[in-house]
Amino acid sequence: MYHDADARKTGAEINSSLMALKECIRYRAMALKQSSKTVHVPYRGSNLTRVLKDSLDSPEAYTCVIATASPSASDTEHTMGTFDTVSRLCGAEGRIVEYNDEVSSYEPPKSELVHPQKWDAETMRDWLQALPVKFQEHVTKIPKSMSGKQFMQLPAERLGQMMDLKMEKALAHQLYNRFRAEVKKVQDESDARRKQVQHDMQSRKAVKSSFSATFAPKMP
Repeated sequence: MYHDADARKTGAEINSSLMALKECIRYRAMALKQSSKTVHVPYRGSNLTRVLKDSLDSPEAYTCVIATASPSASDTEHTMGTFDTVSRLCGAEGRIVEYNDEVSSYEPPKSELVHPQKWDAETMRDWLQALPVKFQEHVTKIPKSMSGKQFMQLPAERLGQMMDLKMEKALAHQLYNRFRAEVKKVQDESDARRKQVQHDMQSRKAVKSSFSATFAPKMP
């Protein structure tokens, strides 16, 4: 749709010439492989092959076919098609073998996630003791037997009363928000891990190669 009639005609002629060249290379490889038989090489298929006939047939010349392969796993199907086509051009059918090897994705070491609501009193105390210095004087007034579930049920006002914050009520709201941020952090990480597991499962199902033997041209 982006080319005019002349450009499309030129493209078709180029493709036709390249197809004729490919056929000449393939039949020459066939002739070398079957030296006891007479194999006709269709040099008259295009003007390009007519011009290159002397170069291809010259005993002092070599014909080299270069295949461009992609290292990306997503291009495996196209790379296998390229190899299959080149093997047919060179008369080396059967030398290209496809292997399917499932490789598990890298999983970094996972630390056990425990929702703050399930913290026992000791874990809750460790978290409080790791807070900045400005909280340390006041969190000591929180009962040592308080669990994460009990702490989570406290509103900011009740938390301020428990820590005896008369002049510094903002600290109670800051501590309340810090605990809620810890809850959100664990929830976000749990959601991310669950999505990663689902993605890995779907990827493993899609690993199977969809390479078709009809992708490359067949021998006549």
